[in-house]
Amino acid sequence: MHSSLRVATCLAAVTFAAVVLTPVQAAVRPPKLQYQITTLPNGLRVILSEDHSTPIVHVSVTYHVGSKNERAGRTGFAHLFEHMMFQGSKNASGEYFAFAEKAGANVREGGVNGTTSPDRTNYFATVPSGNLETLLWLESDRLATLIDVTTQEKLDNQRDVVKNERRQGLENQPYGRWYPLMNEAVFPKGHPYSWPVIGSMEDLSAASLDDVKEFFRKYYTPNNLSLAIAGDFEPAAARALVEKYFGDLPPGPALDRPSKWVPTLENEKVVEVNDRVSLERVFIGWPAPQYFAPGEAAMDLTARILSDGLSSRLTRALVYDKQLATNVSAFNISGEIADLFVVDATARPGTPLTQIEQVITEEIARLAKEGPTDAELNRVKAKQESEFISGLERIGGFGGRKMKRFQGDSSRNSAGRLNGVRIGIDTEYLVTLPQKVHKIASAAAAGVEHPHARGDAPAQELVKQVNVNTAELLAKINHGSERFT
Repeated sequence: MHSSLRVATCLAAVTFAAVVLTPVQAAVRPPKLQYQITTLPNGLRVILSEDHSTPIVHVSVTYHVGSKNERAGRTGFAHLFEHMMFQGSKNASGEYFAFAEKAGANVREGGVNGTTSPDRTNYFATVPSGNLETLLWLESDRLATLIDVTTQEKLDNQRDVVKNERRQGLENQPYGRWYPLMNEAVFPKGHPYSWPVIGSMEDLSAASLDDVKEFFRKYYTPNNLSLAIAGDFEPAAARALVEKYFGDLPPGPALDRPSKWVPTLENEKVVEVNDRVSLERVFIGWPAPQYFAPGEAAMDLTARILSDGLSSRLTRALVYDKQLATNVSAFNISGEIADLFVVDATARPGTPLTQIEQVITEEIARLAKEGPTDAELNRVKAKQESEFISGLERIGGFGGRKMKRFQGDSSRNSAGRLNGVRIGIDTEYLVTLPQKVHKIASAAAAGVEHPHARGDAPAQELVKQVNVNTAELLAKINHGSERFT
């Protein structure tokens, strides 16, 4: 069977229009989140959001380092170090989870954890409000002393854990390799998003103890850290505790940040990869504007118009009307220096992927030419705002207020215009040529041995790249030159 990845891009930028709110619109604006931001002399950024509705407090520390700060040959360090941070510090020897659990964090319910993305690494815990000081002490101690107790044994242990995560999540997961393959196709060699967050097996094996310590010294510093506290606390007391435990930590070196880089692809590309899947699946991707850039909010709304709900355009066309696919989804993966817009669909048995790709292309072209209806745009904006506001009701855990503070104001989506969405799709991101395509094929259908049965064949050996000219296919699309500011 086949899975397929299609990648497309644009050549220009679009300015997304803001909406002047009428009195009626202003009355239904999302509630304003109350918070305070201060910066300590050592550069540590402190965000406080007071909420006495429940007697809990949440602490989140976010380091401005992710996989995009790595370099070729040394990938996977940001995620590997996330694991190392839970191995205990000088004054809290043993696993961090044990100390957090004693302070009241519910480990089984996600009350303490960490995550890594291309752009940042964060650690969080939620405990009864009386244990805020304990959490702040734990966080400051591992920032100040973790490197002193980082050993080769701990590194080897967590390296093996991460390798197993890669096997489970990417290599032995049905369709699991689509994301790293898509990134390799969309983002050119050397682009900070061209490698996966988890890194390669070779780079993980090559990581030395000195490499890990150098990474820590460079990026795990107060001036590269934002500390958020949300929940039941008094701001003055919380600020005093932060200054007590973090104020005397020395700042690290000034850091160079990767520049914004939304790539321009010259040709369409098809990649076919053998895999054990029972149903064929197609993935189509486009580079898109980075987080908070003009046009980025339009891509969020476009994804919902295409696939969110039973009446969405692609779901209606592929799943119900033509019955070519069992499911379809569209989503915008936001990043600090570029976004990735993706549409994927799983084919019904016997349905050619090319037929599904054609329907997706036609529906996107129609949306680009005609724009969404008022009803469509109002529906997706309302749902976007509803989910955003609902997320603010949670104090911590995965998502919740501590994440929403960094994910921005929902007004950038509520300001969407019909033509702003249409132009973003048509002239900039999803339609404008040139494009690229990627494909993956089933080992069973191809009659070849599955690579993971041997464990020695890298994914790159399964990739077949074919340049495809799609100019004729989309030649009739109207590429308007309007701009809205």
